[in-house]
Amino acid sequence: MKSILLFCFCVSCFVIHSQEESHLQGQAIVTDENAVTLAANAVQSAVLEVEVFPNPSQGDLTIQGKNGSTVTVYSASGIYVGTWVIGQEEKVSLEDLTTGSYVCAVELEGTRCIKRFVVL
Repeated sequence: MKSILLFCFCVSCFVIHSQEESHLQGQAIVTDENAVTLAANAVQSAVLEVEVFPNPSQGDLTIQGKNGSTVTVYSASGIYVGTWVIGQEEKVSLEDLTTGSYVCAVELEGTRCIKRFVVL
């Protein structure tokens, strides 16, 4: 029994050592057992790219993101301003906002991005 455990320990040490050696040589080894790589890929795919411009704005603001994203805007004091859906043009134009600071929450398929902007 001890010899089997010693053998398993040696094999796992060899696998870890070979992965580290390959990493140091610049070779990427991606296996199903590499939890760090899987977690990093999940976080990277969960990133929602959103642009708010111009910031600060004179009242005509564009929020650009993926088609189908929901944009919810709140004032800096937490007052709900409105909700819009990004359409085929992949942007939403907000006009006639009063002077102040705002926060927009853009959400798509459970992924959320928060952006702040100012209207002068």
